[in-house]
Amino acid sequence: MPLAGITIKATSPARHLEKLKARLSGSTVVGQVFVVSERIISDHGYFRAGITLMNGGFLEVSEDFFPG
Repeated sequence: MPLAGITIKATSPARHLEKLKARLSGSTVVGQVFVVSERIISDHGYFRAGITLMNGGFLEVSEDFFPG
């Protein structure tokens, strides 16, 4: 299941990570994103963050991704 209902088409792990962070920071329901960990390892990557929502809620999310 995509992170927060976000589907991202990317050709590389670096591009996927870039698009993911842009989509989260541009969301109207997201207040702040606190990146805990991010890694790019040749053909895949990993992202972990804490997200404060505009309604005061908090999410902790992670994604291990293999774009392409």
